[in-house]
Order: sequence, then C-alpha cells, then structure tokens
Amino acid sequence: MGITRPGLLPLITGVVIGLTYGAGVIIHSIRHYKISRREVFLILLFLSVCHAIFEDTLIFVVIGANGLVLVVARLILAVFFTYLAYRSRLFED
Repeated sequence: MGITRPGLLPLITGVVIGLTYGAGVIIHSIRHYKISRREVFLILLFLSVCHAIFEDTLIFVVIGANGLVLVVARLILAVFFTYLAYRSRLFED
C-alpha cells in the first residue's frame, strides 16, 4: 500500500484513537521520521475512511447497526482506496 514502517505509528494511532486525539502523535511522527509527502497523503487517505474505528463502531452498534459489517466494510474500503492512490502515482518524490 506504500506505507513504510515509520508510517505505521501515525496510521495505527489514527485508526485506534481517532484524528482529534491522535493528531499530535500523527504530526510528531511525520516530522520526526521525515515521512514523504506521498506517504503522508496515503496515511491520511486511509484515515479519512477508517479513523476511530472502535469508537465510531460502538456508537453505531448502540443504535442498532451491525458492528462487524461496519468494521469490515471500512477496512476494505480504506485499503482499496489507499491501494488505488498508491498505484496511481499521484505524488512522485
């Protein structure tokens, strides 16, 4: 998908605790590890579809949604869109 090992920390942080709470960790990681613009774009694209996956899912489960369907659908869509962007060569570093 075009995301390297240093890019995993901001990605996992955003997926687990969300963009708002994880923003500091995301920004620090991107600056500290000097992650490329292309990889930052891929990380943020993934997070746009799949941020705070546990928190959001629990909210929707409370109102009657199927949690497994939500989690699986969001993960599949996030991987699909990120892979498409990676293959399209949107950014050339």
